[in-house]
Amino acid sequence: MGGFIGMLVSSRLPVANIGYVLMGTCDAEMRRTLRGGLHGDVLSVIEASDDAGENCTPALATDGAAGRHAEVRIDTGLRHGFLYRALPEWMGPAIRWARERRIEEAAAFRSPLKATPKRRACHPGHRTRPARPRDRPNLRPNCR
Repeated sequence: MGGFIGMLVSSRLPVANIGYVLMGTCDAEMRRTLRGGLHGDVLSVIEASDDAGENCTPALATDGAAGRHAEVRIDTGLRHGFLYRALPEWMGPAIRWARERRIEEAAAFRSPLKATPKRRACHPGHRTRPARPRDRPNLRPNCR
């Protein structure tokens, strides 16, 4: 059910920079209910013995909001029960995929031309690091 909810959100929200991990979904019946296909970055985790475990590639959107797609096929023999166990077969790839996405997003938002902002004075004539003795109280508590 959770994977189907993720698929519905992905199909109705045409945003490319959102990531989804879909587990044990993508069967033909679920793909028929999608409008416009899956958007964003999609990692699908499929169990080989699961009846609902089909390829998600036909469900991907064809417009510009479709991101990248990766698929992990595991074979535990647990059928749909693999969802209820934190197995390294699917946890490892899902964590690696999420970390890669985070690193790529951080790199996209960083600009080598952007300088770090300097601290601004909170009032005219105030130095950003006032030199005053420790026994003298700060008369302007909002200043740093």
